[in-house]
Order: sequence, then structure tokens, then C-alpha cells
Amino acid sequence: MSMWCGSHYTGPGELRAIPMQGKLGSPVVSSVASGYQGYHNGSHTHAGRSPKKPLVPKTTTLLKSPKLYTAPIDPQNSSTIPTGPSTNTNLWPLLYKSQPASTMELPACIRNIGPKQILELQAENEGNLQLGTISERALEQWKDQNPNIIESDEIRYEYNFLTQNFIIKCMPTPTHDSLQIYFTQNVLCSLVERFGSSQAMSMVSVGSGTKFSGFTGDWSGSSEKLPDAYIQLPDGNFPTVVCEAGWAEAHEELMQDARLWLLHTNGQTRIVIVLSFTENNPGTRIVAVNQEVEPKVGTEGGANDEQTVLDSIDETTDLNDLAESLFNLNQQSKLRQPLVGNLKASLHVYKACEGGEDIVESFATILLPHPPADDSGPKEFGITMQDLLGNHVPEGHNPADEIMFDLADLQEFVQRSIPRTERLRATRRAKKLLKSTVGLNEQETFAQTKRRRLDPIGMWK
Repeated sequence: MSMWCGSHYTGPGELRAIPMQGKLGSPVVSSVASGYQGYHNGSHTHAGRSPKKPLVPKTTTLLKSPKLYTAPIDPQNSSTIPTGPSTNTNLWPLLYKSQPASTMELPACIRNIGPKQILELQAENEGNLQLGTISERALEQWKDQNPNIIESDEIRYEYNFLTQNFIIKCMPTPTHDSLQIYFTQNVLCSLVERFGSSQAMSMVSVGSGTKFSGFTGDWSGSSEKLPDAYIQLPDGNFPTVVCEAGWAEAHEELMQDARLWLLHTNGQTRIVIVLSFTENNPGTRIVAVNQEVEPKVGTEGGANDEQTVLDSIDETTDLNDLAESLFNLNQQSKLRQPLVGNLKASLHVYKACEGGEDIVESFATILLPHPPADDSGPKEFGITMQDLLGNHVPEGHNPADEIMFDLADLQEFVQRSIPRTERLRATRRAKKLLKSTVGLNEQETFAQTKRRRLDPIGMWK
């Protein structure tokens, strides 16, 4: 899930040199059809731009500087770039216009955001909150002004130097996390079954939400990613397999994240699994989770059940009781704005192509809505032991053997998570309603404290 609340920013500046990666003496290669260009002439080029039109700042005036060495480039392949496992680290300087960091004005989307504001945004929103597109230099200056953000374990954010998107990671919904739970359980169970518990635990780390950085081609080290789930070898700097779930994000954004993993980790990441959700509220456009339209109190009248609940809100209304009433009405399809709209979900598996110049989709299917029973589509997908364990497949085991993932089981995981997401949103909607009508006391009243002490388990029932 994502919500935009910023705008594109590149920032002004002075003329200075930055490094550019390339493979000495060889043409650069990429997939023009996919729109992936990465670095071209030292600039970040977004997917979809014409490869024949390199991105050059209009106001740039080059200095009379010493001649710069450049690698020979085939004119017919001038739009392509070196990337993936074969990427060389020879660095050539390239001039661009910038300003000293001390005088550069930060973009509005992050100028007044510090640790306190980020924690508040994380508490109020779901999933990924996209603040905008900002330059790497602006991001580094913002970090310098807010050193507590780097040291805090509570603040979670992502940045992809390919897209320059800055994202705050908020609390995921149970439905968003369904892929993570399904994937990690299946991988662990399969490895234990094959190798035994002790050996399986020593072979891989299975986790989620760990921050990774140091991607190749990212000269400033600005990119940081927190995968929803991953498999990592003990001696690996990056995961071998990554799972990413996206909610209302453009599919191209998810593909750019896959490119960062598959093309900028020196070949260590071999598989990226993407579960893409979109939510459509009946009669409205597709919306992000935290753009939910709130019910209006007492404006439409009528004796329906929802209006009765809304009209009953006063100073004595208990938050959890109101949330339970909203959840029950939602189960009966009696809410004008459902807690969860019509969901669509598609699953995609990506790999780097053989030459490492771009990514390819090796598997794709629709999870939601459920396909008909007589559908002839795929029922499962697999990941080889070679992709999972690399060169660490134990002797006597076939690297081509696969861990299989049953699509019906994954669909069930997603379906079971939806009521939990509805309960989460019912509580948040109840909180908003109380704040907008009678005001919500953030501190416990004496009666609430007494009730909690007498029945500490009751509040979780």
C-alpha cells in the first residue's frame, strides 16, 4: 500500500565529479522493451523514458575541465547499461551541476519531517507511505540534519536509487503479511524435512524486515531496502530469495524494486517473489488503504443499522465496543464504506536474465478473485535448491530439486487474513469517529483502568 504526499525533486547544485560504474571497453546492455535504463550519461533515468533521449539538465554548463576518459559505446546500443553479476567497478568521473549541501534547500516533502513526525506517520498509516521523489544528495543532507533517524530502531524507511522514491514503512496489515507467513513457513518446513532441524537452521537465515544496503551501482550508498521476507546464506551479504508485497502500488514500482535486488547485488539475489494487491471500494476509484473514505455522521439520516450505531456515539462510548459494532455490521454488508473493498491479487516471480542486463518474469498468476474450479492455469510454482542455497547444496542432493508452493494454500492464507485486517480497520475507524464527534481522551479513564485490572484478558477477546 502506498500514499503519495510529495513531489519530484532533484535539487540545484555546483559542478563536481561523481563516479559512474561501467564495464571497461564494452558496450552497455539492457532491455529497451522493459524500459529499464538505470544509469545513462551518469543520470538516473526513469523507466519508460526513450532510450534515444539521454537525460541532461537543461541548465548545466560544463567547465573547461581536463579530458575525461569514456568507454567505447556502440551507437546502436547506446541506451543500454552494464549491470548484474558481470558489472565491473571501474569508476569514471562525470560532471553535473549541484550546490554545496550547506546551502541546498530540502524538498518540501521532507523539510519539516523529523523522528517525531515519522513515528506519528507510522502509527497513523498502513503499509508503505511514499513521501515523494527526492535526489540522493537531498536525502543525505536530510539524514545529516536528523542523525537520530539513523540510530533509531523504531523508524523504518526505504530508498531505491533507481527510482529515487523515499518510503516510510508503516504497520502492515495482516493481509499484506500473508505472503511473508506462507513463504517462511513453507521454506523452513521443507528444509527441515530434507536435512533435519539442526542442519536446516545452520544452512540459512529466514527473516523479514531486516534492512539491507550496499547495492552495486549506488555510488552514494543511499539505497536501503527492508524485504517482507527473505532467505539468506550465512556468508551472504544479500538474500538469495526475496518476497515483496505491494498494496495499490504501480506494478512498475514493484518491478523496479525487483531490479534493485536482482541486478545490483552481484548476483546474490536470484529470485524475487512479488504479491501485488489492489483494492477497489464499490462505486469508487481504486484507493490506497490509508485513503479510506470515512463515514459521515448524521448527514444522510435513515433508520439503517449503521446510522443507529453512529448516532449512539457519545462521551460514554467505549472504543472497542464501537469497533466490534462496526466489524459486525461489515460482516453483514451493512456498512456504506466496507472495511476492506474488493481485493485483487496477482503473484509474480522474477529472475535476472542470463546476461544479467535486465529481469524476466518466470511465473505469474492471479490469486484473487479465485479462479474457477475448472481453470486450467498453474496450481503451484517452485524454487530450486540451487536458487535457494547457491553453491551450498549439500552433497548427495540434486540442485535442480524444487521446493513447491501450492497456490490454493497461498489463496487460503490470504483469505484467512482478511477478517483480521477488517478488525484492525474497524478499530482505526472507531478511533477516528470518536475523535471527530466527542473527542478521544488519549489517557485511560479511572473506569477503563479498573475494568482492565479486573479483566486483563477481556480486552483481547
